[in-house]
Amino acid sequence: MKIISLTCAILFQILVLVLTTPWIASSTTTHEDFLQCLESNSHHFSSKPQVYVPKTVAYSSILESSINNLGPKVHGFPGGACPTVGSGGHISGGGFGALVRKYGMAAEYVLDARLVNAEGEILNRETMGEDLFWAIRGGGVATLGFFLHGKSMASVASYEVPRDVFIALHVTVVDKNATRREGSSRTVRVTFQVLYLGTSEKLLQLMEDKFPELGMKKKDCREMSWIKSTISFAGFPNETPINSLLNRSSLPKTTFKAKSDFVTKPISKAGLEGIWKRFLKEERPELLIAPWGGRVNEISEHKIPFPHRAGNMYLIDYVSNWDNKEGIQGSEKHISWIRELHDYMTPYVSKSPRAAFFNYKDLDLGKSKLNATSTHSDARIWGHMYFKSNFEKLVKVKSKVDPTSFFTNEQSIPTLASLHGRKKRYHTTIATSSRDFLQCLESNSHHFSSKPQVYVPKTVAYSSILESSINNLRFTTPTTSKPQFIITPNHESHVQAVVICSKKHGLQIRVRSGGHDFEGLSYTSNVPFVLIDLINLRTIDVNIKEDSAWVQAGATLGEVYYELREKAQRCMASRAVLALLLARAGI
Repeated sequence: MKIISLTCAILFQILVLVLTTPWIASSTTTHEDFLQCLESNSHHFSSKPQVYVPKTVAYSSILESSINNLGPKVHGFPGGACPTVGSGGHISGGGFGALVRKYGMAAEYVLDARLVNAEGEILNRETMGEDLFWAIRGGGVATLGFFLHGKSMASVASYEVPRDVFIALHVTVVDKNATRREGSSRTVRVTFQVLYLGTSEKLLQLMEDKFPELGMKKKDCREMSWIKSTISFAGFPNETPINSLLNRSSLPKTTFKAKSDFVTKPISKAGLEGIWKRFLKEERPELLIAPWGGRVNEISEHKIPFPHRAGNMYLIDYVSNWDNKEGIQGSEKHISWIRELHDYMTPYVSKSPRAAFFNYKDLDLGKSKLNATSTHSDARIWGHMYFKSNFEKLVKVKSKVDPTSFFTNEQSIPTLASLHGRKKRYHTTIATSSRDFLQCLESNSHHFSSKPQVYVPKTVAYSSILESSINNLRFTTPTTSKPQFIITPNHESHVQAVVICSKKHGLQIRVRSGGHDFEGLSYTSNVPFVLIDLINLRTIDVNIKEDSAWVQAGATLGEVYYELREKAQRCMASRAVLALLLARAGI
């Protein structure tokens, strides 16, 4: 299989979706009138233009050919709404966004990948095997290896109108006085966020038919390009420039705790009222509801590790936000609130197992014991919530590719050895000096034109580098564990060297590429560890002709979206120049 060569490490390829919007016009002109007009105005009598109408045999093939070669294409990707999220972690955990009903999960569009395994070797789809390739598309890569490279292709399918609609609910608590109402000061507000792949006229017709209760009007709609919709869904003002997608710190850092659920049947009115009652007891609660169905339900729950398909109505994300200045007692209060809300929701959500979304990590579901890798009995509790029956296949893959559990965290996939009571584990704590580790890195980094940047606690920039990567301020307390080394690699050999040297010196590895930090697993550990920050590994190579892209894991979703749009515009500009030159030549 053709693999494009790397220039940097930790690359993850995603599929660039091609969405086509036809140009539509209405006319009462008959075929005969139009053809007669053509004939009377064509003055080159030795040849006539070829004309195709819908009834012509070759009409469809000619139309499709013109669309593929000349028609305007909107290049996009079905990723998440938050532009600062790292693409590698997002996609390897499944990844969904506003296009989920139309195109499904982001992980479904990866056709190849390269990664570094526990031995420091670089593997592609052919050499890693289909089982590991299956596992890294939705099963998380943090406990299996590191993404490096891949390639995939796009195709466009035609769906019925309802799949073109994505209606998300954002539930918050607001001050009534701010909305000019009298009475109690607080109330629950529900905001409907709607994305429709089409015109506002068609959307209004659809909403009137399906959701007349919302009373949607023309003034509620804003027609925009796909790239502009990513700005809107991220919560930015309408006038926000598109290049804001490149700002890796555009969203504010917050202190929060979150949980997730999948809902399989409508929640009763009494159930909803119970939610609102609990919301009014919390200072800054949020509840986000993302609709399921459409394309995501058509895929088998075993095609990739992400299993939450047909039968689910929507995904719920519960969030409690608070001021980090409240300290430990404040954190405990807010975390207790969201746990109580989660318990209350038990009768209204999925069962056997109660499902959860792997991208929304939640250590309350269970975690491995202190200073130990996950056992099968421990991990199957949260494993079945995240992956259902796919968990058992992930265990088999883990046992094959990382039998000593070198890649591990508090919710990592266990090996079969733990199932049978055999402790075939990597974990050791070897006393190592900074000098020994750095010498090991240098001797194993084979890209000599550049060196990885390494920070230790005594380095002046250590604290600022660490804090810049933490988006959930819940993990910035003095008691939070800190890495012995922070490394920002510039080449794939640097990643290989970190794996080899960490294994040699008994250090765990944590990887940061951006994101919300639901549980801080990217930069915390109960044992000595190394933090790899992928800030320098974010190259994006878009191939418009093949509708594909190579994306390094350090690139954020915002950077991916922006580069897709920029490359498509450059391609269209070059076509326009070519057409102008041909016209001037009289062709």
